Amino acid sequence: MWKEIYLHKTIDFETGLEGSDATLLMVLFKSYTMWSHDRLEFLKMLMGVIDKIELVEPDYVDTLKTACKYGITFYDAIYVQIAIDHSDTLVTEDKKLRKKICKDIDVLSVNEIL
Repeated sequence: MWKEIYLHKTIDFETGLEGSDATLLMVLFKSYTMWSHDRLEFLKMLMGVIDKIELVEPDYVDTLKTACKYGITFYDAIYVQIAIDHSDTLVTEDKKLRKKICKDIDVLSVNEIL
């Protein structure tokens, strides 16, 4: 959906928001399939180390708005939106992402918090 709105400009933002639930589920499925087996194993290990992890689900309409506002992927926008929703600092090594969002969101690199 984000690609059609932002990159290809085949539909406008409002039309994208009116998309069917099936379309939204397809977009979300593509986002979640980016996780490789190694990343899942890392998360399992991390969960064994950290006492408490709060799992949250972003507002997907707001996430789509965030993706379009900053010109970032839906996948990146999920993390940005969660940081916005929870007034948290986003930690990322993605310099391009940091540059796009740093005016509105607190963002740090790992080295800056160590």
